[in-house]
Amino acid sequence: MGYDAVEFVVKIANFLRSLKLRGVVRQVRARAALNLFKQLHKNVIHDSRALGESMTDWDISQAHTTTLAQKVCTSSRELMSDLLELKPDFLHCCFKVIRPASNTVKTFENSEIVTWIRSEPIDSRPNRDRDPNTHPVKENSVWSALLGCYDGCYNWSYSKGDYSYNCFACNDLSKHDDFRSSRVNWRNHYCSALVFPIQYLTYNEQGEPEKNVIGFLAFDSPQKGAFYNVPDIFDYKDNSEKRAEYRNLLDKSTAFQIGAVIADTLGVFLQGPYSQNAEYNSKQNKSL
Repeated sequence: MGYDAVEFVVKIANFLRSLKLRGVVRQVRARAALNLFKQLHKNVIHDSRALGESMTDWDISQAHTTTLAQKVCTSSRELMSDLLELKPDFLHCCFKVIRPASNTVKTFENSEIVTWIRSEPIDSRPNRDRDPNTHPVKENSVWSALLGCYDGCYNWSYSKGDYSYNCFACNDLSKHDDFRSSRVNWRNHYCSALVFPIQYLTYNEQGEPEKNVIGFLAFDSPQKGAFYNVPDIFDYKDNSEKRAEYRNLLDKSTAFQIGAVIADTLGVFLQGPYSQNAEYNSKQNKSL
């Protein structure tokens, strides 16, 4: 059931509530949400748990682990596609990992992003094994926004206590001349993007929480407006008040909530293997 259908059912439920038919209201609301919750539970969360259990060693080239990661991406794409009523070829999902560039100081600015695996059906973009090129954080708006870096056009950094970005959302990237991407042909593949950090929390010696970023869960579509009512991050990047409003608007988006649940679930299941084996450790993380 797509977003418009769910919205219609909610309106019916509100009408029935006004008639005091509360028993009917409960049934309508429950049926409307059942399929989405079932997919989230039995497919996405179960696949994410299996991935975490398989990663006793941090080796993203391991065949079995990569297969499980693709299942997570595909089940996530299927869930989001059903929500947004998009055909399979009009939405893709991928798992990207962050790693420090060679022979540099280990900071987010000096890090690179590599695509681990993509959902099925796969489009014409190369997977990691066929694409030797990594994508520097400092040359890409998406990663710079989520990690608080300068992308060559805009400084997305934020100070402690400020509102950082918990999601990169844009329904029409092509209209922004200041959108930066090191993938030169990105327009051939996507126009809308919804990207979440995959992370977990640790605490420093002062008892303050710190984010440990593993990578990113990225949804994209060649269709403009694919993610319905999400706010455009480029309209909310100039000050703390705008960033706070951006987060408030995201909270009202079903697509955001679904993606955030998946990303947070992955962070929980991957915390153990990642914290034990990942080379990129908490010294490079930024506090909340």
